[in-house]
Amino acid sequence: MTSWKRMTAIIATAMIGSALVSSPASAGAGTYLLGPDETLGSGQSLGTANGIALTMQGDGNLVEYAPGNRPVWASGTNRSGSILRMQSDGNAVVIAPGNVAVWSTGTNGNPNATLELQTDGNLVVYAQGHVARWANGVSVSTGSNGAAEQASAILANRNITLQTVHVSGVVDNPDASARQNIVDTSNGLQAARSAYGGAPGGRVSLDPRMLTALRQIGAEGALRVSEIAGGSHSTGSRHYAGRAFDLDQYGGRSTTTIVNRCRQLGATLAQFESGNHVHCEWT
Repeated sequence: MTSWKRMTAIIATAMIGSALVSSPASAGAGTYLLGPDETLGSGQSLGTANGIALTMQGDGNLVEYAPGNRPVWASGTNRSGSILRMQSDGNAVVIAPGNVAVWSTGTNGNPNATLELQTDGNLVVYAQGHVARWANGVSVSTGSNGAAEQASAILANRNITLQTVHVSGVVDNPDASARQNIVDTSNGLQAARSAYGGAPGGRVSLDPRMLTALRQIGAEGALRVSEIAGGSHSTGSRHYAGRAFDLDQYGGRSTTTIVNRCRQLGATLAQFESGNHVHCEWT
């Protein structure tokens, strides 16, 4: 199922229909599956034997976590007290207080479908006969090569443009460009840092959490990455630690949307800087 990469977030009340019920069953503790008319309540989680979890957070965001509490996917919803319901019509829906649908898989018309969290990290809606109808496309590595896998996925995503030059215009080590940082990481190598201005030179391993977030934001729309480990930044910048990226094009999305999305995906600092880019970092 890891090849099923289509990811949608169709929020359409017309598709939700009459399957909203007032007293649904709840998923059993520790299960990896939501069956028809079962609900994941606020603060509850699905979980796999290898430590992957899908949590309906109290803030209303449905988030998938890899082992180590590393966020790898999120619905991007933020209505406190929301629940996730697997409706009997086959649609998985995040429902906010007041019975308001704020996110769905758009898979109605598949009665008695199930929502399954797989051990490979893929969250899938299966119709009867175990036919996949929707998936979030996540692939989680529980080994040491998570960064390489995420970097490879970033390179394969045509939504994501990786700059080959520095915003400063300084001609530097070509390995320190955003694109080459990702290429090298995909090949199991460390990413190069710049050696001009305050940059320290040398190489650094890119953080899988940061790469996962970049991959996710790119899956949701076009973007351009201007810097990762390269460029000259302030002293102690998380760029130099391989834990930050800068974006300067967002595919029509607002800077506020991108900042909030970085935060939802675990960034400890996300902000619009210098009037020309969004900076997101992980500690």
